[in-house]
Amino acid sequence: MDLVGSINGLVCLTSKTDGLVSILWNPATKDCVNIPTPNLKFLPNQGGYSIGFCFDSLRNDYKILNVVWFNEDMELRPRPRVELYSVSTDCWREIEIEVETPFEYLSTRCDTIVKGEPYWSAYFHGDPFVNVVWFDVDKEVFREGPQFLPEPFVCLQEPFVECLVNFENSVAVLASAVWPPEGKWEDKISLWVMEDDSSSWSMKFSAGPSSFMTLVGCSKKGEILFRLFGEHVLQLYNPKSQETFNIETDLEGLRIEFEKFRFQVSNYTASLVPIRGFKAS
Repeated sequence: MDLVGSINGLVCLTSKTDGLVSILWNPATKDCVNIPTPNLKFLPNQGGYSIGFCFDSLRNDYKILNVVWFNEDMELRPRPRVELYSVSTDCWREIEIEVETPFEYLSTRCDTIVKGEPYWSAYFHGDPFVNVVWFDVDKEVFREGPQFLPEPFVCLQEPFVECLVNFENSVAVLASAVWPPEGKWEDKISLWVMEDDSSSWSMKFSAGPSSFMTLVGCSKKGEILFRLFGEHVLQLYNPKSQETFNIETDLEGLRIEFEKFRFQVSNYTASLVPIRGFKAS
């Protein structure tokens, strides 16, 4: 299953079996609810899908977003269609969206959730650079952020954006393998935060070297979780103290199977928020 994300102690999980199956789970209360199957469906060769989890603060309602794009005509240009599930009504409804340029998400789930809104890294057709797209849950519209091409750096490694993350309740990216114009190699990890007006990026810190690690994600405080190439250990790097710690897992004894596991980072705070019988106020 994919961990879509967590909001106010509720965790959203999704799995594509015979149909798209989503689950809302509160680990603190052990409450778990199956979400009805979405109405929008497609065959594997017809397009793709991505799931987002969000909180509508105006209506005090938790919602799940099902974004599906279908290949159209001979141009094969994905055109997204969107369904929105509301916990308070326990049903899906398709919503109209306005997107000037067709886009396709890179993942079957949102990359991160910030202030109750899901964010994705996405490609726009005809554009080789990664863009940031998010869903404004209050107004039920998609919004576009600035391209992640921070000057004066240029990209030397694909993909340039390794992780789209939540850093201190702001949207940020972890990037690696950059080269300044003066010609000096800088094989480092850097964290860039999107400005409040969604017009540009600013670098908060850099660390390195990055060539020996696989990025997994980071915490709200900016602690970077990574895995060393060829190793079976997860490590956490604190950029402020510049200290690295090993993360204990129950998987370290499964050395042969370790490479098969996927690791994700999600911010979680335990709560007693109910799921069953939830009503919007």
